Amino acid sequence: MRIEYDREARAMYWHVSEGEHARTIEVEPLQIYVDVDAEDRTLGIEFLSWDAFWKYLDEHGGLNMPKQFAGPQSLVPA
Repeated sequence: MRIEYDREARAMYWHVSEGEHARTIEVEPLQIYVDVDAEDRTLGIEFLSWDAFWKYLDEHGGLNMPKQFAGPQSLVPA
C-alpha cells in the first residue's frame, strides 16, 4: 500500500492495489472516493479533506481497506 498526500489541497490518496480503473464511487457525505476495477476490487481510496478523514476515523474507530468494495459499510472496521 502507498499513501500520497497533497499539502496544498489537504487531500490524501491510499493506493490499495494495482489494476485497471473502471469507475470511481463517491461515498457521501464524507468526501471519500473509492476507485475500483471492473470487478469492484478496490484500487485506491481518496479523502478530499483531511478533516473529513479524521471525522471518519472518529465516528468509526478506524478504517477498513477492503480488497472488494461492497459499499460504504465495507470501509467500517468490524
